[in-house]
Amino acid sequence: HSYRNTRRDTGRIFRISYDDVEPVEVDIAKLSNDELVERQLHENDWHVRHARRVLHERAAAGDDMSAVHEKCLAIFRDHPDVPRKLRALWVLHVTGGINEAWLRKNLSHESEYVRAWCVRLLTDQASGGRQPPGDHPDPGAPGTPGTHQPADAGRSPVLVEFERMAAGDPSPFVRLHLASALQRLPLDDRWNIARGLLSRDADNADANLPLMTWYGIQPLVPHDPARALELGFESRLNEVRQYVVRRAAADERGLKEVLVALGKTDDVSRQKLMLAEVVQAIRPQSGLEAPDEWPAVYAKLERSDDETIREQAQFVTVKFGDRSIFPALRKIVADDAAKIDSRRAALGTLLEGKDRDLPPVLVALLDDAELRGPALRGLARYDAADTPIAIFERYAKFTADEKSDAVATLASRPPYALALLGAIDAGDVPRSDLSAFTVRQLQGFDDPALVKKLNDVWGTIRTSPEEKRRKIEEHKARLTPEAIADADVAHGRLLYENTCAKCHRMFGEGGEIGPDITGSQRTNLDYILENIIDPSAIVEREYQTTTLLLIDGRTASGLVAEENDSAIVLHTVNEPLVVPKKDVEERVLANVSIMPDGQLDQLKPDAVRDLIAYLATPWQVPRPGQIPDFDERTSRIPGVLEGETLRTLAVSRGRYREQRIDEANANSTAPRYSRARIGVWTGARPNDTLTLVLPVKESGRYELFAAFARGPNQAAVRLTLDDRPLARGPLDLRHREQQSTGPLSLGVHELPAGERRLTIRIEDADATSREQREFALDYLHLAPAKEASRLP
Repeated sequence: HSYRNTRRDTGRIFRISYDDVEPVEVDIAKLSNDELVERQLHENDWHVRHARRVLHERAAAGDDMSAVHEKCLAIFRDHPDVPRKLRALWVLHVTGGINEAWLRKNLSHESEYVRAWCVRLLTDQASGGRQPPGDHPDPGAPGTPGTHQPADAGRSPVLVEFERMAAGDPSPFVRLHLASALQRLPLDDRWNIARGLLSRDADNADANLPLMTWYGIQPLVPHDPARALELGFESRLNEVRQYVVRRAAADERGLKEVLVALGKTDDVSRQKLMLAEVVQAIRPQSGLEAPDEWPAVYAKLERSDDETIREQAQFVTVKFGDRSIFPALRKIVADDAAKIDSRRAALGTLLEGKDRDLPPVLVALLDDAELRGPALRGLARYDAADTPIAIFERYAKFTADEKSDAVATLASRPPYALALLGAIDAGDVPRSDLSAFTVRQLQGFDDPALVKKLNDVWGTIRTSPEEKRRKIEEHKARLTPEAIADADVAHGRLLYENTCAKCHRMFGEGGEIGPDITGSQRTNLDYILENIIDPSAIVEREYQTTTLLLIDGRTASGLVAEENDSAIVLHTVNEPLVVPKKDVEERVLANVSIMPDGQLDQLKPDAVRDLIAYLATPWQVPRPGQIPDFDERTSRIPGVLEGETLRTLAVSRGRYREQRIDEANANSTAPRYSRARIGVWTGARPNDTLTLVLPVKESGRYELFAAFARGPNQAAVRLTLDDRPLARGPLDLRHREQQSTGPLSLGVHELPAGERRLTIRIEDADATSREQREFALDYLHLAPAKEASRLP
């Protein structure tokens, strides 16, 4: 074919055509019925579809279709090609040439595709299609009328056939159509079909059948919870079994049936499944009343030999208002010899039940590294005057995450917040530990003394539009391309993690209180500055913060993740928080951004430059320390996989070879290359591929880093690892000067030991260009993910 595009600036396509093919003029509407039927055998599906449409229109207008039916029945009966049989079937359907009896007969057809389409058409008829279900004379070709299994007395023959097929048809394609048909049948007609569809272990691995079957079963659970649970536990499809229990536990009637079933079974795996789903269902609720059956069920479960069952049963009984087990749980939490998982579960249950005697235990846990985090977050639930003192005494020893939890707790109540600001003023807590979210929350307190103290510590926030515009222009004047090029983006990443990551996600990491900024206009300096300096100019509805003032004096801010009749689930910076509605004194939906004004005012000019440069990076960059330092003695980076030493597995064009830096980068002032050598692929054109071997010594979770060369002859490339894309888009290595990219993070991956395949595809913007391009790789580095997580 030929292709022509004369306007590259607009991207418009002006002509696409096949070579040496003259256009054909066809007026399908002028063809006779016989000719339209013949078009069902045409190799071009355009003719097939439009011929079927015209036949449909003529049948709807009342034309005699008997000859059309006869010819289509002959094609269906005699043609060896299944797609042609289906075309004939579709014409028969739209022209009224078949009925329920004929379709039932062909539910036993040798082709799975015919059987599936008969299921589909019978379902269409039963749910409002052209012909009502029922026995009619068979319009088939000469021969005996269709036969089918005798129907049960008073039951639809179609339903009987569907039940037979669900239990016995060998085709997953047919069973998928039966699963789809469930959603269009009356509820009481679904049970036996569902039972048949749930009877095959092999369907657990099917990409569609478990979920499609569940969609058909889901309404049965609230309709008859006890019967649905029985069906669920008969199921060989694990996913469906789990979903049946989860759906049943989601409402009062179903929850009762789950608990009754829980008391009747001694199967430990079944008890675990049901308890896990009950816990998941009731966690965001409050004020629950225990069913009459629960005390007996709990008495049985607390004697279980399985620790998980006992812990989950304790959580459930506390949600039902039972406080009698609190003393025993406090002993477990305080017992250093107990298993940490048991202590953590007991602490979670006590916090969920708001144990009034827990604060001293939480303070003691601030010296326990294993439980310090949940203890810090738990202290926010209690108004205890000694909480700030206990936290400040230990603050310097906390990890970064623990400091974040401590600040969030101290910002939850005005007295705590005043103590926090006083500690910052005294230098006991670094001002940089006060996140943007926390500042905005403190600004929301209706406390003049607190706001004054915040202004003294953080700085007075100017909010006039003129002042914001002036600041934007000042930053733009400083943040020139040359200044950005000199930035320390690794330092910028640390600044981002300290100031932005609690709320925003970027490259798959960070919080979810604010928008994911990975795909935003991060390379647009105006966009970035306007959103940082004037964050409340536009606030998307889904990111409007809700602030809850609770009757105990605590304030909680975040996004409403879930809400029901009894509780609000608030997604805060540090944890999801279940707040009973009866405990809410006031609820405020903010019309301003959670990010306060003046964020950049807290940073020095070089730090602003580094942060803005990092925000504009197209790929993740490593933190300081994630890549070994350049060794001056050996002129190499120890421990990396040198690009020039990687084995070539396949190359579609050109050659991959070693090249010395003095040859490739003679006058560059860019960072040095390891061993003063790089691997270079030359002679490549758009869409060419190179596959290199990435050796992995031990299976594990790794962050993959790579350093490439950039320059006038380099290409834009797409990278895949074992056929999985390493990024959403291409990596553009074209640049006016020859230089190194420095290390770039290609993401965290679970890698089995052995030879992995790293494939590079040339992806230049002008795919029609025949100009040769190059690709140059300095090194690869696999950093164990656990190692990366310990870095600052």
